[in-house]
Amino acid sequence: MSEDKRIKILFVDDEENVLQALRRSLRGMREEWDMHYLSGGKAGLELLEKQPMDVIVSDMYMPEMNGAVFLREVQKRHPGIIRIILSGHSDYDLILKTILPAHTFLHKPCSKDGLIKKINSIQQFKKLVGKENVREEITEIGTLPSQPLFYPLFNEALQNGAPKEIAEIITYDVAMVANILKVLMNSFLGEVKRLPSLEEAASMLGKDTLDTLINSQDLFVSYQDISCPQLPIYTLWRHCFRTAKYAAAIAEEETANKDMVNRCFMAGLLHDVGKYILLLKFYPQYRELLKIQEEHPETGMLQKEIAAFGATHGTIGAYLMSLWGMPRKVVQAIAFHEMPKVIKAPGFGPLIAVHAANAFDHYLQKNLWGSAEDKLDGESLKCAGVHEKTKTWFNTCKEIHNNDINKLKSLVF
Repeated sequence: MSEDKRIKILFVDDEENVLQALRRSLRGMREEWDMHYLSGGKAGLELLEKQPMDVIVSDMYMPEMNGAVFLREVQKRHPGIIRIILSGHSDYDLILKTILPAHTFLHKPCSKDGLIKKINSIQQFKKLVGKENVREEITEIGTLPSQPLFYPLFNEALQNGAPKEIAEIITYDVAMVANILKVLMNSFLGEVKRLPSLEEAASMLGKDTLDTLINSQDLFVSYQDISCPQLPIYTLWRHCFRTAKYAAAIAEEETANKDMVNRCFMAGLLHDVGKYILLLKFYPQYRELLKIQEEHPETGMLQKEIAAFGATHGTIGAYLMSLWGMPRKVVQAIAFHEMPKVIKAPGFGPLIAVHAANAFDHYLQKNLWGSAEDKLDGESLKCAGVHEKTKTWFNTCKEIHNNDINKLKSLVF
């Protein structure tokens, strides 16, 4: 008897007509999905004790056990299950309670095509993480711990209340950027059609909501200082920040589309979020890997990551960001920023911009990761039609780098 490789999905909703509608509309997915339908969270938990599931799609408001409580129990008992809220309600307090246990929030009415696209997209990035224990650790994550250095600065900016000032501080904390975007892309505000800038995000969420999120340990993970001599957090966030600036500058040379520039900036900020995950979830093993890389740089770090975790830091970060509802092009840039050839005929976008920006920053910082020439994938750049522009891009990034150095010198001297 052949193994059933269909995606196992549990739909939970207390309204029988909703379940019947889901059955009818998703009948065509029966060859790809093994679907189950239950009318309450208690019955859902009982089923999970007997039968594993890959995905849960739950309504928010249910009389016996609301969706937030149900998914919180699923997160505790079965952390490897992908957890989705599907609801037509917009209750502020209750939806905030789903931020930790739910990965994604879909608004009713959600089209059949929209639901299928969401689940299939997540599954595609999930497959990029080859080891089950690693996938489970990633799927368990509700929010990422932020850096203690910026905590007082966040609160000072919140007191002033200007979205621009708040955005400038948030930019320095990659984990907080990811957390806030998760809230915004999966929130009570309704479906977000495009990726907002951080200033727009601060304005849309508002001072009071941000204050609640940042200062409540029940919502965001308390601030942690992860100490790793081989990869200090302050070195990591500075690299992410510079890569974001370079990616945005490269995009500005290629397009006047502000949304594209913003997507490149955000992808640059988040391109190494997988390293935060590895430091958080696999610290001893990852630190040992970094030590080995220092001693034996002749073998690439990506190969070492794949051997240890069944994934690179890029695909690890991409899987979590896909769960959290980030745009597909941004997630692709995170996944493949060091190996863009995985995407055939990519065209110019976040992937190419971040690939170049990441390489340029490693080169300009003269670190152990190699030269810009070693990092650039000429074939992918040619496919995107931008190979001849890389020298201009590099000069632009070098100018930004030199200006930043001069600013620092002026502060010191």
